[in-house]
Amino acid sequence: DTDGTLNGFPTDLLASFRGLNQSIIISGGISSGEEIASLATENYFVKGVALGRALHENVVSVNSLKFYLKARGFEVRT
Repeated sequence: DTDGTLNGFPTDLLASFRGLNQSIIISGGISSGEEIASLATENYFVKGVALGRALHENVVSVNSLKFYLKARGFEVRT
C-alpha cells in the first residue's frame, strides 16, 4: 500500500488490468505530473488519478499539474 507515501504508484498492480476492456482511476503514492504522464502513457486504461497528500502538503498544485499534462497532450478539465 503506497497511499500517502509520495513514493510512487505500485505499477505491478497495473498488470492485472491489461487486456481488460475497463478504464480505471489510480490512487496512492503519486507525487508529480511526470509520474501521472508516465503511468497514463504506458497504461492505456488509466483514465484518471486521485491525489491527496501531494496536494495537501503542497508538493504539487492542481494548476501546475493541469499545465504540465495539457502541455503534453493530455485532456484535462478546466
